[in-house]
Amino acid sequence: MRVFTRFLEAQGHQVKWIDFREARMPTCDIAIFLETFTPELLVDARKSVYVPNMECFHLEKLAGLPRIDQIWAKGKSAAEALTGLGVPTHLTGFASEDAYDPGVERELACLHPVGRSWGKGTKAVLEAWRRHPDLPPLFLTAEPGNPEVRDLGPGVTDLGLIGLSEMRKLQNRCEIHVCPSPVEGWGHAIVEGALCCAIMITTDASPMNEHIRPDAGFLLPVAGREPFGQGLMQSNHVNPDDIATAVRKATAMDKASRQARGRAAREHALRRNASFEQVASRLIGELASGK
Repeated sequence: MRVFTRFLEAQGHQVKWIDFREARMPTCDIAIFLETFTPELLVDARKSVYVPNMECFHLEKLAGLPRIDQIWAKGKSAAEALTGLGVPTHLTGFASEDAYDPGVERELACLHPVGRSWGKGTKAVLEAWRRHPDLPPLFLTAEPGNPEVRDLGPGVTDLGLIGLSEMRKLQNRCEIHVCPSPVEGWGHAIVEGALCCAIMITTDASPMNEHIRPDAGFLLPVAGREPFGQGLMQSNHVNPDDIATAVRKATAMDKASRQARGRAAREHALRRNASFEQVASRLIGELASGK
């Protein structure tokens, strides 16, 4: 929300966020729905945009979609799912916050950012460290009570939920980020890691592999798939041993090579952020002008 707000305000728009459970919202020129579409809130909007997360999308929402002026897809898998449902869609991508801090001393350690999600591939990550205790230190940031965070192996530290400032330092400090998400609506943790010049290890499936290219990180082969989100998406699972192999390849690189991969990751993420802003600016401009 912070990134989107700054982008819209930079375009000269006034921005007000409201909870989707509100019965009404202020009269506005354009209503933008993120993740959740609430038809009842359309009555006071001249134009509308819906940016869904397909893993949260419910088929019963289809009946209300013709009332939306523009539907934006964050990734190729979302665009394909929406198009398959007969929904006209703009493939826009999205943007994540740039928290890069070159002043933070970097460490050959791994970060697995979980947060409040229970769908980040955490079981596979922890199993990789249990099977391969020689891997470098791993830090987790997970909400207490997450059922996947248990039986921590040697070298694994669960920091719990930490503050934003501490999280930003950790993202810059850890040279390797392990993010084998089975599915993502966008994947802010992956993009934020790339923006921090980390070597990213993630799943070779959309949208994760749209953020990370082979020259900027390591893509894990999909070992198994199953339907997800009313069958509109695929949940992509990876092998713990493949995680360990990727981590070892990253740690075996010399410092200059790791830095080069990190810079490549950041440059790609910056281009994707800029691309979203260009596309979104054009689309909002078309709505504002009545096209």
